[in-house]
Amino acid sequence: VEVAGMQSSGSTLVYNILRTFNERFNLGWKIRKNHAVTVDDLQCAIVTYRDPRDVVCSAARRQGHCFECDAHELQERILEQLELIFFGSAPADGQWAAKVEVYFEARAKRGLEMLRYESFVACLPNLIDALAAHFGLVERLTPTLTAEIAATWSVANVAGIVAKLADFTDADHETHLHGHHISNEGRIRGWLTCLTLSTRRRVESSLGSVFELLNYTKLG
Repeated sequence: VEVAGMQSSGSTLVYNILRTFNERFNLGWKIRKNHAVTVDDLQCAIVTYRDPRDVVCSAARRQGHCFECDAHELQERILEQLELIFFGSAPADGQWAAKVEVYFEARAKRGLEMLRYESFVACLPNLIDALAAHFGLVERLTPTLTAEIAATWSVANVAGIVAKLADFTDADHETHLHGHHISNEGRIRGWLTCLTLSTRRRVESSLGSVFELLNYTKLG
């Protein structure tokens, strides 16, 4: 079972929920999570995505090591991450401007599940139920187990786990969690206080088709 996702879009959360299903229900799955182009692999079952403005803000802080940058340097790091994630030459990390359209085509053709970060991050039980339904596990999932999984992988609990890791280069290979894994407490529309007007316009103009496909509103 393969999980693909934009950086900072909840793919690690989904991966760990599926890991829990696998352990509790003895499913025998082999689960993989990455940011690479996996749409032609029939094992690719889930793709997560998020408002690109929040993606680049989070990536600038995490991968760009810019948690304590001044405002000017933060904008520079944001534009660097824009290029790397959406237009980069390495499929494992970039090319999401092209991937989005391909994934949408796959969703129509073979029922690939695309999960919107803003729709699930504030209500993990709903995400857990949706994943159970996708894999035919609803009858095996109890309310008690749902609540347990939601508590284990809540933003607050994960923040406590990753506090033990040094920085984003320090990772737990079992959970795929990194130091500083959560940026800005995982807020929705955190970009409103992160992007300057000129940077926001640059992001929106560069990713016009992505905003349209994913149904995010550009402010212009």
